[in-house]
Amino acid sequence: MLDRRTRSGAHEDKQAPGIGEFAGLVAHETSQPISAILLNCATARNHLSTPHPDLARARECIDRIERDAERARTIVQRLRLLITDVRPEYTALDLKLVIEGALATLEHEFAEAEVTVIRELRPDVPLVLGDRVQLEQVLVNLCSNAIDAMRSTSSGPRALTLATGLEGGQPFVTVRDSGPGVEPQSLDRLFEPRFTTKSEGMGLGLYISRSIVELHGGRLWTTSGATGASFCFTLRAASDPAEIAAASTNVARLPDRDALTATADRGGALSARTA
Repeated sequence: MLDRRTRSGAHEDKQAPGIGEFAGLVAHETSQPISAILLNCATARNHLSTPHPDLARARECIDRIERDAERARTIVQRLRLLITDVRPEYTALDLKLVIEGALATLEHEFAEAEVTVIRELRPDVPLVLGDRVQLEQVLVNLCSNAIDAMRSTSSGPRALTLATGLEGGQPFVTVRDSGPGVEPQSLDRLFEPRFTTKSEGMGLGLYISRSIVELHGGRLWTTSGATGASFCFTLRAASDPAEIAAASTNVARLPDRDALTATADRGGALSARTA
């Protein structure tokens, strides 16, 4: 049985954020593909600056630059859906392919942080209904947080486990790390906007992830212990016509300007788990 002790509640309809808040969302969600573009530009330059340029490797870098630029463009388009009443168009997706797409995006980060990725993907999980780019972005946010958390551990292996499963016919995904876990006093605030301990962080990653999951008719929650933290989210199976109809009309909205800015001034203990 899945543990829902700290899962998020229902997402309340509110007014769309102002220009400043939307700019913050875009900056947060596109930071990873932009960083990847810059990295591949530098790598391509290195391959071309040698006495015998490695053109094949340079072409691979260009292909990755093109992929990440398209990803950044698509992320911005999808974010617009979160602050409007436009109904998203979902398709049937293979969770395994969605997970692999997110892992491929973070390949360099895993190698740099010396994180071992463990896959526990059940073969009997049905197709899910959703937007591939948005769901990949949820996984990228959760995995990026896990990498940051495990970087803070000075000893022991760094392992990130991605698992899929079924409960009552409902597909779910779990992202589990071997980091220090979440401070108990921070569990209730993890999904608040602007909640972060990073000097350059915006505190929007988990909040956006929850909004996307709820937009898909699912729920996102976390549990934590001495051996690490787990983030789990559910999705709708694409095989159920009633669920498909319900998901297509479940349009989540981001909070208004007051909701985004008020939390920035709150005190209290913060957790290294937030992005």
